[in-house]
Formats: sequence, structure tokens, C-alpha cells
Amino acid sequence: MSPQGGLLPRPQVIAAIVVATAIALPAGAQPTQDCGSRGCASFNQIWVPAAQIHEIKNQFVAAVRQFAGAMAGSYGDERSQILSSVASLDRARTQWDEAIRVYEESLVAFAETADIHVGLGTVYLDRARIDDALRELAEAGRLDPRRADVHSLSALAYGLGNRPGDAARSLLKASMLDGGNPITLYSLAQQLIKSGQREQAAATLRTFHDSMRGRPVQASATSGPTTPFERVSLLRQTAGVAPIFPLHLYRQGFTLLLAGRYEEAIGEFKRAVAADPLTESTGSADPVVLASAALKQGQLALAIRALEAAVAAAPDRSEAHRLLGVAYWADGRYDRSIEQLTAATRLASGDERSRLALADVLVDAGRAAEAEQSLKETVQVVPDSGAAHYRLGQIYQTRSLPPQAILAFETAAALTPLVGLDRLAETIGGLYVNQANFERAVDAYVHRVDVNPNSAAAHHKLGEIYFLQGRDDEALAEFVAALIIDPRHSDALSAACQVYVRMGRYTEAVDSGRQALALNARHNEAHYAIATSLMRLGQSEEGKKELEIFQKMQAEAMANAQRQSELKFTLLSAAMSLDKGEYVAAAGMFRAALAAEPNSVDVQRDLGVALMKAGQHDAAIQPLARAAQLEDRADLHRLLADAYKAVGRVEESQAQAVLAERAAEGGKQERLRKITVGR
Repeated sequence: MSPQGGLLPRPQVIAAIVVATAIALPAGAQPTQDCGSRGCASFNQIWVPAAQIHEIKNQFVAAVRQFAGAMAGSYGDERSQILSSVASLDRARTQWDEAIRVYEESLVAFAETADIHVGLGTVYLDRARIDDALRELAEAGRLDPRRADVHSLSALAYGLGNRPGDAARSLLKASMLDGGNPITLYSLAQQLIKSGQREQAAATLRTFHDSMRGRPVQASATSGPTTPFERVSLLRQTAGVAPIFPLHLYRQGFTLLLAGRYEEAIGEFKRAVAADPLTESTGSADPVVLASAALKQGQLALAIRALEAAVAAAPDRSEAHRLLGVAYWADGRYDRSIEQLTAATRLASGDERSRLALADVLVDAGRAAEAEQSLKETVQVVPDSGAAHYRLGQIYQTRSLPPQAILAFETAAALTPLVGLDRLAETIGGLYVNQANFERAVDAYVHRVDVNPNSAAAHHKLGEIYFLQGRDDEALAEFVAALIIDPRHSDALSAACQVYVRMGRYTEAVDSGRQALALNARHNEAHYAIATSLMRLGQSEEGKKELEIFQKMQAEAMANAQRQSELKFTLLSAAMSLDKGEYVAAAGMFRAALAAEPNSVDVQRDLGVALMKAGQHDAAIQPLARAAQLEDRADLHRLLADAYKAVGRVEESQAQAVLAERAAEGGKQERLRKITVGR
């Protein structure tokens, strides 16, 4: 079983299967009956082919990723990539199914054993053949009722089929056979939550964290994150990755794909490709394709000239306008970009690529209100555009409109995001927390844990909300889960310490708090919790020492907060003076701010601007030079060039102008990379 990214047989030995010729047979895979004259299949005869079949699945997943990347049409020359990736998908699926057929036939020669049925069940589950997997696993359980893994695998199959009640029953059976394995217990609780059995889930979570009392998680210098929780899926969900949505043209195909209906999905992709304007190229001599090649190589000037010619030659071709808009965008010519992208959407109103690009360039140009309106029009024309709903949510979030942002993000989450589900659920949960709607926040964070169960941060965040609700058992369970994944997660240790205090488990609170402080001495809450626990344990002197540390750190934190507040007020006052034309006064306040933030590029720049406007060009050179030293930006070099020119230092001014041009060109290439690789 591979965490999150799909199914592999025998997690403890699968890596060895791939790289070694001789490996130890795990106890759970030992033959359990007399095989008679036909003979038992060996470990390698069952699991080596299963691992090879999984490698074919990996090829299939690689083709999915290639297709998803090409689908975006970032450069406009992805026609061949789209066609080849769909062909690769079809080829890998055919090879995958053929390998399974050969595997089935190879096992017929051996006597029937539980291991054979588990092997077949694992391979079927990896292929999303849920009913076949459940049938084989049921047979394995009949032949060997003592195997907990049969029920754990069955639970994964039920989970993939969205049958949480059945998954919970299977995990309950597994927990009765595996000695109360904590991982099984936690997984059982999650399935109980999904099936609406919250009281039973809470009781199971209590059993889960109590089961860890005899085997506490200890952090060490060498310990790192692990992947103990299993999830079957085609695509891996990773923390911090922004959501990627299929274009509406391809969404039905991806919906079928993620449902395991691969053959239907590929057929749908082929139909969608035929309707994609990106594939309407007239061949390698197509001027748009040639311009796209220049764009891909970062030759912006050449690409723009070629695309301008293409638009002039074929003014009704929406793709030419779209790509010229992208090129202008990368070149920082926002007005021209908006003009071309607007033309593209006028020529092809349902072209999602042009509409999304138009909204993005409006945001970059500081025209957020127009971007919002553009996205509203997009979701009217293309209602199943997950990317449009997501971008609309981002705008609402920036405008501090949580209800609208939540609705947009939740709509996006229902529109088949391929990756980024972790981040999307985290965002939705955070918005609900800001609204003090903790029940809905819990739902969002539970979903986050479900899609990315081996994220310690996801478990910790869910635990924090449970703690705020006074649900101590559930909170502690999540903190313990985070620590099983990452024993060095100091925030989870500190949070667990506070739960232990509230539960009256003072010895455990002290142990957890001290582990947290060993990893991060700035956990002030841990000091307070330890102090409270020590006093309750009768260790007053030690408790007082911890309390003194807490009070000292608290005072430091308050003083720092006061300094930050004063700094914000100073900067706000300086900006207001600058707007009023009170340049000398503004410069004085910016100097005061620099005493607190000496390495702030923005403050150094603003001080230089104020001094230049006050006519003190000599004085402006130092802060502007410092700003340009801290950050190689075109605007900083231009300001410094102007300051040098004003005082007659011509050569230095010219040198800064060259640096400004170089930085501007670098900025264009970076903008092009961001625009085309993923916004």
C-alpha cells in the first residue's frame, strides 16, 4: 500500500521487491494451509508481478500528469503534447489491463490460498476495480479468518467506493485482530465520522490516543515525517500545492478518470481534444505555432512580433489574440494584454483559457474590480470552470468578504480539482474559523485530513479546532496523529501538553511540554502548562520557575507587539505626509521606521523617494542603494539612476540604468515562467 498515491502490496517489503532478489517473507504472508499436489505460490510469484503491475499504473499516472500540464495551453503549441499524452494514457491502460490478465492466469496454476486472493485483491483495488477487490478479499478472509490486513484492505476498497459504513465495519473487524493497532483505530474513527456516527467516532478516538499511552511518541534528532496512514487514489494530494482544475472542456473526462472509469475517460478525452481550439493548428508552419516556440524559449520580442503579424493576418483567430495577450502580459504591457485577451473572449466566448488569463492580468494590473466582474461573467458562460470559481474566491478573500469567498471556494472544490485539495480545504476551514463557525471548520479540516492523511499540519489544525470547542478527546487524538507522522512537530507537542492539563493528566502534560520546548524554546504556552502541571503535582518550586519564564516571555511578546503597532503607525503617518507633499516630515518618519526595520526594502525605498522629492538627492542615494543591494529590482535601480543623475554622477547613473534594464528583462522572464508554468 502506498500512502496517498495508490495501492502497493505489502508496504513493509514492496521497496525490497523492486530492488532485491531475495527478501524475508512477512509473517502475514505465510501460507496458512496445505497446498496439496498443486503447490503453493511463493512470495515472489505473488508480489513481484503485483509490484510490476503497479509500475505500469505509475506510467498511467505520469501520462495523466503530462496531459493535465498540456491541457493548460500555456504556450499555445501543446497540440502534439495533448495528442501524445492521450495516446500514452490509452496505451498504458491497455498494458495495465493486459498485465492484470496475465497475472490472473499465472495464479491459476497454484493451489488456492489467502495470499493469492490478497494479491489479486490488491491489484484490483489499485485498478479501482472495487467489486473484484472485495470479492477476492472476502475469499482471503474465508480461507484465513485471522488476517487483519484483509479487513484493512476491504476498508480501503469500501472507502474508494464511498461506503463509509461498510469501511467502518471492516476496520472494526481489523482492530479486533491486530491488537488495537493505533493506525487502524484512527482510520476507524474517520470512517465513523463520514458515516455520521460521531459519538462512536469520539469514543474510538479516545481509545486511539489511550492506546498510545504505553508507547509514547518520542522525538529524536534523526526522526522525520513518516507516512503511516493509507489512502487509495490516482493522484497524490500534497500540502501547499495550489489547486489545479481541468478546463471545462475536459472536466467530464477527468471526472470519469478519478472515478476509476479509465476507458470511458480516455474516450471522452479524445472527443474533447477534437473540439479544443488549441488543436486547430495548421501544422509546423503555422505562424501561431512558430510564435509559440519563441514564447517557450523566452524570446518575448520575437514572439510578440510574430503574434502581431498572425493577428493582422487572421484577425478572427481567437488563439492568436490569446497568445499575444499572454506575451504582452509577460512583457508587462498590461493594457495591450487586456485588449488582446478581451478580443479573444469576444471571438470565442466559451474559451476558458482566454477568460482566465484576462482575469489574471487584470489582477496583476491592479484592476481587481474589473477582474471580479470578468470572473463573474466567466462563471455565467462557463459555470463548471473550477479555476474561475477559485480565482473569484481569492478576490473575495482579499476584499474581506468571507461568505462570498467560502461559497466560491466550496463551488470550486466540487468541480474536480486534480491536485491542491489539501490547500483548498485548509483555506475553507480557515475562513470558517474567522467566522467562528467551528462546526463547518471541522468539516473542512476533516476533509483535509481525508485527502492528505499523512500531513501532520492537517491533523494539528483539526486538533486546534476541536480544542477550541472543548472536545478534548478528539483534539488529543489529532495531536497524537500528527506526532505519529512527525515526532518533531513541536506545535502538536505543545498543543497536546495543553490538552493534558485540561484533562488533569499532569505528568503527561509535563513530558509533552518539555519535549515541545526541547524542539522550540519559544512555546510560551508550554511553559505555562508545565508550570500549572508541576504545581498540581506538588512541585511548587519548579512550577514557579516555569511560571517566571512564562511571565518574562509574555512581557517580551507584549513589548514586541507594542513596537510593531508603533511601527505601523509611523509608516502610516509617513505615507500620509508623503501624499500631502510634506516630504521632509515624511523622510524623518521613514528614518525612525528604519531604526526598527533596517533591512526593509520598502522603507529604504520610500525614504529615498521622500528625500528626492524634498530635493535632497545626495541623501537619497544611500537608502536607495541599500534597497537595490537588498533586492535586485528594476524600479529601485531606476530611482537610484535618477538620484545619481540629479547630482551629476552620470556614469553611475548610466550603470544603474543598465542594471534596471537587466532586472526588467529578468522580471519579464520570471513573469513568463509564472504565467505559463502555473499561476
